[in-house]
Amino acid sequence: MKELLLSAPQRSQNYPLLAQLSSLFLRSSLDGIKFEVAEFFKALLELDADNDFADVFASSILPAFIDYTTAGEDAVTAFAATELMVTYVESNKARSVQLLVRGDVLKKLVEVMAGKKILRLSVIKLFKALLLHDSEEINQYFISNDLLAPLFDIIKMNRDLSLIHICRCRRYAVCRSRWSPYH
Repeated sequence: MKELLLSAPQRSQNYPLLAQLSSLFLRSSLDGIKFEVAEFFKALLELDADNDFADVFASSILPAFIDYTTAGEDAVTAFAATELMVTYVESNKARSVQLLVRGDVLKKLVEVMAGKKILRLSVIKLFKALLLHDSEEINQYFISNDLLAPLFDIIKMNRDLSLIHICRCRRYAVCRSRWSPYH
């Protein structure tokens, strides 16, 4: 399937099948279809050893998903798109910094997350994937934009969050002990 999607005829026409799938993901009113397309993209990203699909995903699909997610209109689509961002970050560490950190996507996601309860877990997963990079650029970005504070505020406000999420956030703070506001 990957060979078909990334074939020379598809490339010459600017990947119409991928564009149609991403359009279906963003525009469908059926959540089941959205999650199936997201799982398809996730499988392609996870199985992409030579980063062919990741390059196309980052250049033509992910920017549309980021724009849609940070607009904050449809929480279910934003949740699935954020989960795809997590998969992308885990498989393509260097490129994800350029897209998410330098584009201020994370600040926008924190703003959207405050009003959408369904997005909170996926944003926490995204932060975890980024923080596991242990990159100085990511560390400085989190410090300068105070991005962990909203996560801790959510935990304080929502006593119904499981202890797993609280422990994960505490681990983030311990790992980043040089960030004095968070420990």
